[in-house]
Amino acid sequence: PLSDEHRQVATGQFERAQEVRATGNSDYALRLLFSCCKLDPANILYRQTLREVERAVTEQKRTGWLSSLGALASRTRLKSAKRARDHRKVLEYGEEVLGRSPRDVGVPLDMAEAADELGLLALAVWLLEQAWREGPPDARVYRALARLYERQQRYPQAIALWEQVRKADPSDPEAPRKINDLAASDTIVRGRYEA
Repeated sequence: PLSDEHRQVATGQFERAQEVRATGNSDYALRLLFSCCKLDPANILYRQTLREVERAVTEQKRTGWLSSLGALASRTRLKSAKRARDHRKVLEYGEEVLGRSPRDVGVPLDMAEAADELGLLALAVWLLEQAWREGPPDARVYRALARLYERQQRYPQAIALWEQVRKADPSDPEAPRKINDLAASDTIVRGRYEA
């Protein structure tokens, strides 16, 4: 659980990051935004802003092998946190890796799993939605997001994603079954609300 004190500190740092960003000091804004996400990992606005600033900083600093060395260190920390089942650190290091490799679909999958383990279902959904919209097509992302939509009883969205899984992998035995089951669940839910 997040204390009011942590939430207030995160809010203050976010406001400061916005001020600093407006003056053009993106590096300092980035550090503040990382800190905000550590303090309040479920806040989607902080993560969204962090990713915007990260993209801008990354585009300014494309520096070959030195950049890839930093990405390797972040990736190593992420794998270590995942093995240790330190879900908060997975969320933290995942953002670092995505800053350097935004199209890596394995990282949002790891982060969404960590968020779900922490009970942050809305964050898990947001992470996978970002990977689905901004990353390369990947059946693993479709499948994971469809399962989360199903848990939220968002059956039409889940069905649409299972359809994408079926298109990406026609031999997948789970996709047709899920499509049928979810269509039935959706009909039952709609029938209850219409009655």
